[in-house]
Amino acid sequence: MYMGYSNKAFGRLLFLILIICIVFPIIWGISISLKNRVDALATPPKWIFTPTLSNYNSALMEGDYGNTIINSLIIALSSSILAMMIGIPAAYMFSRFNFRGARAAFLGILTVRMAPATVIALPLFLIFSKLRLIDTYLAIILVHTAVALALVIWIMKAFFDEVPLEIDEASLIDGTGRVRILATQVLPLCLPGVAVTAALCFINSWNEFFLALMLTGFYSRPYTVAVPALVSPHGTYWGQVTAIATIGLIPAVLFAIIVRYFIIGFTQKKLSAT
Repeated sequence: MYMGYSNKAFGRLLFLILIICIVFPIIWGISISLKNRVDALATPPKWIFTPTLSNYNSALMEGDYGNTIINSLIIALSSSILAMMIGIPAAYMFSRFNFRGARAAFLGILTVRMAPATVIALPLFLIFSKLRLIDTYLAIILVHTAVALALVIWIMKAFFDEVPLEIDEASLIDGTGRVRILATQVLPLCLPGVAVTAALCFINSWNEFFLALMLTGFYSRPYTVAVPALVSPHGTYWGQVTAIATIGLIPAVLFAIIVRYFIIGFTQKKLSAT
């Protein structure tokens, strides 16, 4: 019993340390965003201060960084929706059809996800430069869609594999087409997987920096690309940096919370039905 208690206490201690390591930088960044420049650069750090929203006002109103948040929303939502629309039928195909070269094609799609951004950035830049699509929403949305597509196919195939083939076979006997089977019978059974996959696509696009840096300019840049502009030869505007970073946390956190409650509600509904 003593060994079991000590192991449990040790596990709780490790969990507490992990939570502190994750949460403390976020709290620290939020606190800096609410300080004036003097308090933010004070040594030792000031724990008691008068909160101010001047950094948010400077970043969003004077610095026009609010538009970069909107750009990030447009890019993340559009690329996520496109990736889900293309990836779900493709995942269903890989799950249900055993055609020649299916394994090689599936592994080939996954290599897109594994390839470092530095490898594909320059070729993409040259291609979109020739097409005159640099600094447009279309270029970065297409690239984020292509990157997310591998993730969608990989995750959704695993969920589709868990759905019995008998459901498809029975529907085919009744004369139902494949598209309708996917939309009305298979996909509803995999809604938690759809929610999780959509959340991952959104968050990955929302946080992506390097490809957006290469393919966007002043017009279409997301907030991840805009923040480094606050680092100037005269110093770093830490208050505005942390203000933009704090605002950037909100959509991703809200999206994750909505997905979590959706999965919990779906699970409870399924359990009550059984």
